[in-house]
Amino acid sequence: MTEPANSTMRTECFIYQLVPGQGPIYDKYHANVWPEVLESLHASGIYDYTIYRRGDLLISVRTRDIAAPEPELSPETRRRVQEWDVLMETLLVAYQDEHGQPLFATQVFRL
Repeated sequence: MTEPANSTMRTECFIYQLVPGQGPIYDKYHANVWPEVLESLHASGIYDYTIYRRGDLLISVRTRDIAAPEPELSPETRRRVQEWDVLMETLLVAYQDEHGQPLFATQVFRL
């Protein structure tokens, strides 16, 4: 199922590469994602978010409302989300391109 042309819902796919051997640690963190991170995701208009891992390769698929307003989060929640982001960055070899953009994957087929 694809989103209607006039819909503000978008499905996006990102690719990440873990530091070799960090998969079990990454899995452990994602088995218990911090409540502040979940709050931030929901507040950002994300309603479906799935991460797949094969060895050190991560494939992240999310569906979000691109018209969602900037989330209004408490300073404490923002601080915790920032801590989470820094923690995740230490586990990743590649998560941005040379321009600092996420490693988007382009959809080429969908049934």
